[in-house]
Amino acid sequence: MRRLVAVVMTALLVTSAVGAGMLVNVPAQRQDVADVTFDSCNVVNVAGIDVTALATGSAEIDVYNTTAGTYETITIDSEDRGGIVEVLSATSLSITLADQYQIQSIAFVGILGDGVYEAPEECGPEGANVDYTCGVDGAMATVTNDNDAPITVEIGGDASLTETIAAGESLTFEGVADGEYNVTTIVDGREIATETVVVDCPAIGEVDVDVQCGVDGATVTVSNENDVAVDVDVGGRTLTLAPGENQTYTGVQNNEFDVTTLYDGTEVGVQTVVVDCLTDSEVSVEVVCGADGANATVTNDNDVPVTIEVSGDASLTETIAAGENLTFENVPDGEYNVTTIVGGEVVGETTVVVDCADDGDNGDGDAGDGDNGDGDAGDGDDGDDGDAGDGDDGDGDMGDGEMPAYQIDVAAGQVIENLGVDGDDADDEKDFYGTQGRLLQAQTVLADGTVTGSYMVPGENVTKSLAGCHVSYTPVSYDGETGEVTLSVSVDGDADCEGVTLTLAGYELPGDDTTFVRANADGQELVDYQTVTLGAGDSGTVTIDLDGDDSEATA
Repeated sequence: MRRLVAVVMTALLVTSAVGAGMLVNVPAQRQDVADVTFDSCNVVNVAGIDVTALATGSAEIDVYNTTAGTYETITIDSEDRGGIVEVLSATSLSITLADQYQIQSIAFVGILGDGVYEAPEECGPEGANVDYTCGVDGAMATVTNDNDAPITVEIGGDASLTETIAAGESLTFEGVADGEYNVTTIVDGREIATETVVVDCPAIGEVDVDVQCGVDGATVTVSNENDVAVDVDVGGRTLTLAPGENQTYTGVQNNEFDVTTLYDGTEVGVQTVVVDCLTDSEVSVEVVCGADGANATVTNDNDVPVTIEVSGDASLTETIAAGENLTFENVPDGEYNVTTIVGGEVVGETTVVVDCADDGDNGDGDAGDGDNGDGDAGDGDDGDDGDAGDGDDGDGDMGDGEMPAYQIDVAAGQVIENLGVDGDDADDEKDFYGTQGRLLQAQTVLADGTVTGSYMVPGENVTKSLAGCHVSYTPVSYDGETGEVTLSVSVDGDADCEGVTLTLAGYELPGDDTTFVRANADGQELVDYQTVTLGAGDSGTVTIDLDGDDSEATA
């Protein structure tokens, strides 16, 4: 009975105490968090919980210490209220850590569910930044630590190594071969990021150099066949060539120079280029006698095309390619002057004598005594020391009425009054426009306008650079009825042009010559000429008269 009373009294006392406001330790109920937000990496707000329940629970926060470069765990309980935990309302609170702490995750113990709430990706250390550039001997890879504390990187793949990089520093690897590499960043023993880097660099080689011999020197072409831009030093001059780009140099004279290829300041290779173009050798002529005359083979041993002028008993102009030859068949006996011209310059002249006559077949007059009877007809009809010439063929008397032939020259500079003789220019050479490098065009014509020879006569208007001026001129025009020769010329308005002097001259050929014969040039007679000086922007017509009238120039 007393035991029962005691129990009843205890129950009454408990009831009385609760009613009087006494505190009782009742286990907190687990709750679901309605909202967890990160205002920054070190500030987190929690809403939707009964904050009074924090008295019986705690929060465990995984943080990264940016100063020390280490990870730590911070536990928050009721003692921290008013410190790092700020109660915002009955159902929300804010947790604020020191600036060096970046929250990685947060879990509430005892009052919330089992969920772990992760911080955004930007909170915490960054993975290493990897970049590479291609080089001559492989890639150059740079690994950079942008964090405020050291990191460790493990590089695996075709190569494997582990390195520590200080805060804000970089580590460079040179000569990295093509391949795939995994770069793992480790902080305080924890792997935080892995990046796969694929190195794929094109092969880089020397530029290609091509040399082509030409009339006015060699043409040198430098080509970049790489997939990347390279710098090229050509004989001391540096240029940059994009992928597939080339650079051409013209008029390069015989020389030896280095071509250096560089990529990003590193030398790829050096080539020694030798320009050796033979351009000053006269042609060679070989004569082989045959039944119907001689075969004459002209060979050009130069590395460039040449023009030959053949004069004498026959006259012609031909071009022979470099290293090629040209054969003339059935060449009659006679003496021929063969002039070799390269780029308008006379580089040589040779005299070729063709003498293939057979005393038996071609006769020396004896055959006439038999074929024409008893020789009497030969003595009469064929003439004996030119008597028959006194009649139809003449002994030169009719030569006074034969048609004259002229040579017309267009040249830079002043006129040469006596071609083919040594003037007073102290060079001890016979004076020709061609050998002086001044001849622009030349033509030989009969008085009736029949053209018997030409050299460098353009088909239409042509422009050349003379004395710093760009000069345009026409082919010479000869009128067989009036004897007038006309040349039209103009000068571009170039700022650097100070003027240019041109001469149009006409010479009568000597004797029976109907075309230019170099050996007979000193017998030519200057008939008429006109020398004009034109400034920048000037134009005009130059006229001479080979019938004897005055020449003129009109602008």
